[in-house]
Amino acid sequence: MKRGMIFRVSVLVVAALLCACAGRGRKYKPTHSVLPAGAPLDARSLEVLAQKPAEIAQADKAKPFRFKKEQDCRVLFAASVNKTEPCLFSLNTASGMTFVNTEHFDVDKLAKKAKKNHIVDSDQAGVVQKDAFVIYRADTIEFGGLSVRGANFQIKYADTDDKDVFDRSVLDMCGGIGTSVLAPLVVSVDYPNSEISFLPPNLFVHKSTPVAAIPFQIAPDKGNIPYIELSFANGKKAQFRLDTASSESLLLNDATALELDLVSDIDGIYSIPAVSAAGYRMGAQTASRTIQPYNTAGCGLFQKYRMVLDYPARKVYLEESVPSKTPGQPGLPGQYDMLNGSGAAPVSPF
Repeated sequence: MKRGMIFRVSVLVVAALLCACAGRGRKYKPTHSVLPAGAPLDARSLEVLAQKPAEIAQADKAKPFRFKKEQDCRVLFAASVNKTEPCLFSLNTASGMTFVNTEHFDVDKLAKKAKKNHIVDSDQAGVVQKDAFVIYRADTIEFGGLSVRGANFQIKYADTDDKDVFDRSVLDMCGGIGTSVLAPLVVSVDYPNSEISFLPPNLFVHKSTPVAAIPFQIAPDKGNIPYIELSFANGKKAQFRLDTASSESLLLNDATALELDLVSDIDGIYSIPAVSAAGYRMGAQTASRTIQPYNTAGCGLFQKYRMVLDYPARKVYLEESVPSKTPGQPGLPGQYDMLNGSGAAPVSPF
């Protein structure tokens, strides 16, 4: 009798273990689209682009930290994808998709082990290119005391997409943190003090009364990139992509310059006497000519301010800020090692 009971229990235990192992071995099944080459993304792809992270866990040490500043205002800080070694990422609002590039130490490991969330194949006259566009789902993306779980990201083996522009001269920069991670957060960038924080909206508090509250729009069919409206001295208005990874103040395409009655100099530079946003006057600005079909408002336009990107509220708040006489000490969470210069290794933010 005892032997029979032991046998039955053993069978049940083995069966349970087999089911558990099978569950762990089950592959994450991605969704799939096939599109003609050059065609706009389909509804399913746009739906995936608009997905927000599954969860955000905040450590006790999630607080403002100093970032590495490149080209006057570009923001770089340490981050880790799927527990890989932390390295430098840019704050890249003009990228709807957070991305990792070939500068990343473990890009091959990420490509092999990361879960594919959505795959787009490209059909060019009957010749199908597999995995032309792949969106991965990260287990964790960690930075500044936050652990963002279930966020989408892309692996870029060639920097040919102008939507994700970054300067390849920046040493050891591994990618950019874009809307797919930032969408549930409030991001505060104090440009004069090189200080940044990432917080859920219920924990964010303004340091001072904003001088401007600029609405922005985000739409998947426009790349999930924030767009703001700027006004000019002649009363005309234009839409601009918000791009914290561009050190320019403004980039204007020819069609917009014509509408605004602006004429560039021989170097393609426009002198604009006055620019306003949501009724707030930002003063005279210079703009560079671009051949792109869109206009860009870069970090140069905001570098005098503490800029608060409230993604859930769809607002850019500007607060007055002056350089502190006692700047933060090195070693704060997520800070790039400021003491050892641009070639130093980033400090782990975790």
